[in-house]
Amino acid sequence: MEQLLISSDYYCVMRPRAKLVRVGLSFLYFIISFGTLLFCTGDSPGWLQANGQGRVMTITRLALACTVWDVIARACGAVAATAIKMPESRLATAPLASALVAGLGLASIPWMYQGSGRFMFEIIGVDVSPFFIFGYGMAFPRVVAPLLALATLLCEWFNLAVE
Repeated sequence: MEQLLISSDYYCVMRPRAKLVRVGLSFLYFIISFGTLLFCTGDSPGWLQANGQGRVMTITRLALACTVWDVIARACGAVAATAIKMPESRLATAPLASALVAGLGLASIPWMYQGSGRFMFEIIGVDVSPFFIFGYGMAFPRVVAPLLALATLLCEWFNLAVE
């Protein structure tokens, strides 16, 4: 007998359909984040760096990082929902907690940029410093992070509605 969609074992042992929905929503989130980042950067010249990294590759890497963070944030929302003792508020807790974690994490991405052309993960091949070098670091926490947190909220609500 299932009492609610969110239970302590709901996210531990997911049905195949639930897994498919989660994977599909993660793919949709990647497309939304890529489109948002692409739209926000416009036609700025000078994206090609000395290392040969172009605009699309930089945005793809950053969208992938945002998608991974979305998956982590939605898992945190699921954990927060299972910790709530009142069944009525569980359905609102998962999406709101997920959006909060996503927004805070995404807004903190520019602080990984160390300035003077250096990015914290530059050495390991996931360099997205051109995005921040060309001035989008200031707009990212104010514009992009809230939009992507809203996408997390909507994806989580959609997931609950489908389940």
